[in-house]
Amino acid sequence: MKYYDDDFTQRRIYTAWDNRKDEDRLFAGLKRLVKYGVKPAHIMVYMLIGYWPGETHEDREYRRRRLREFGVIPYPMAYRRIPELTNFQRWVIRAWDKVMPWEPWLERQKNSAKSVDLPSLDGFNIDPLSFEPIISPQPDTPQPPQDFGKLLGWQDQLKEEARNAKR
Repeated sequence: MKYYDDDFTQRRIYTAWDNRKDEDRLFAGLKRLVKYGVKPAHIMVYMLIGYWPGETHEDREYRRRRLREFGVIPYPMAYRRIPELTNFQRWVIRAWDKVMPWEPWLERQKNSAKSVDLPSLDGFNIDPLSFEPIISPQPDTPQPPQDFGKLLGWQDQLKEEARNAKR
């Protein structure tokens, strides 16, 4: 079966894990998909966060960690738009959770004036919170254009150059 994202550009299957009580059912289904040929990296799992009364950061972190360990892509969806939840959402969606623990990332978020050298996940030395260039660039790291309003067009240009280089 051919499966794609909504742009028909990437292989993607979507599912959700909103409640920890559904853990066994979710992972049984994920294991079945993998058994029949779906790569874990092709599966995106939406995580509803901030909905259940008494939900803690540890609950959200547990689900995120279990999904990353399995190899699927977690995608938190904040039920309430409060800083704790939107920060967690940003940390996971931008994949900072793969390279930096939650507490240091959150501290960096709060003290964004104290910029440190961190690799950007897109190969550019850009602060993912402010979209500003990090002051001390890493050697041989392409720098973004000054007009960030054209950032998407700039990324498309780089993708096109990469495609042409592969030919």
